[in-house]
Amino acid sequence: MVFKLDVKSMYPTIIHDFNLHALTTRITAWTPLHKSEVSIMDTNTGKYIQIGKAPCAVIRKTDSGQRFVNDAYAEPWLNRERLDEWRDRMFSRHDNGLDMELHDDRYMHCISTKTIYTRESKYRVEIRNLKRTRERIQEENDEIKAKDPKDPRIEQLRSMEYSLKVVMNKKFGYNGARESVYGDLGVAVCIVNIASLIVRYIIQIGRDDLGLTPIEVDTDGIIFHCDSRNARDRSVSYITDKLRGIFSPYCYENESTIRITMDKYSAIYMYSTKNYAIMDENGRITLHGVAYKSSRYSRVFSDAVRQAAKHVLRGHIGGFAYGTPKFTTTLRKMLVDKMSQLPLSAFQMSINLRKDPQEYDAGKQERRLAKQVESDTQRKIRAGDQIFFFYTGDHAAVPVSTMRNYGNKQAMAMLDTAYYISEIDKALSRFGLDYKSAAQLSLFM
Repeated sequence: MVFKLDVKSMYPTIIHDFNLHALTTRITAWTPLHKSEVSIMDTNTGKYIQIGKAPCAVIRKTDSGQRFVNDAYAEPWLNRERLDEWRDRMFSRHDNGLDMELHDDRYMHCISTKTIYTRESKYRVEIRNLKRTRERIQEENDEIKAKDPKDPRIEQLRSMEYSLKVVMNKKFGYNGARESVYGDLGVAVCIVNIASLIVRYIIQIGRDDLGLTPIEVDTDGIIFHCDSRNARDRSVSYITDKLRGIFSPYCYENESTIRITMDKYSAIYMYSTKNYAIMDENGRITLHGVAYKSSRYSRVFSDAVRQAAKHVLRGHIGGFAYGTPKFTTTLRKMLVDKMSQLPLSAFQMSINLRKDPQEYDAGKQERRLAKQVESDTQRKIRAGDQIFFFYTGDHAAVPVSTMRNYGNKQAMAMLDTAYYISEIDKALSRFGLDYKSAAQLSLFM
């Protein structure tokens, strides 16, 4: 079973629970750090491991040629003792508020902050009211959904809820933005560091207490895999209670309002860290990461990715199971057949000029395409312009402005079919499918 545990409104909750605001929080010191102060040594390798780095899934090859997502969450520091040590070093609670020491291992500095708890911050009041309003909208939506899942009011209420979410998250975004006139770096730094610690606690609690296997880490949540339905179902309440116990002593009024939510999925395919395809229990598929959304290719690639994701996550096609050579060859044939039915526009490519055409070397494709477009359109092409083109026979790039001189049927016949089929093969490779060797990657279901 695959599922994602999210911290509901994590950044706004941190702002609320720790009373963060430009008028309550300030940076008190910037102190240079030594590597040993932001790292711990792995006794097995003798190398320093930076505790500020986010753990991530590792893809390894086995002797059989298969690849799988390895549990890379067993670093020496990712245990309860180390995390508590990190928390106690970060927080220092006193009667008037909270002092924090935030180790930035990128710039090798310790950022010290002080937040007062003698008065309630403006952000805390605003977020509390927004959260209550959002919860009321959710409750109303749940009641309507239970009576009629197709009621048009469901989408309206969902839009209202999302708008409130955006407003709450802007509290962090504005403070962290360099362009903000009234932003506050101290507030932003506190939020990011506390969030980082919360995510690591979720990994540790889920892994060590409930036997969950972390697959992927996002900004505010973790995707887990487990075989126990009981462990999955109790994870929300269990981890919520644990986190509140860990952080409440350091919060304003000694109370944490952190809450974990769950999204259930039926399957996930990991291509690499931050690049995965995931299918929810209703069969809806979402693609994450640049590997599945590359702008370097035509629509042939993106269409092939979506179709491949559907069949890979369902685990079969035409009676052939995922993991068999017939699965790969059948899927590839289907995608090639579909390609022949696409309109000419689906084969269109694009390139962005980062400098003026004459600044490119004489043999560069950018310079040649720009010159041809200028000839076709009598328009000056400059840095920043986007040029659209097709690949024709022998992999020759021909701009759209030139292809307009041909009829649609003739233009289609001119396309470099071998190149566009190679885009399909690239799409299949994103799921570990090689039609030549029919090698497969692992799939979590």
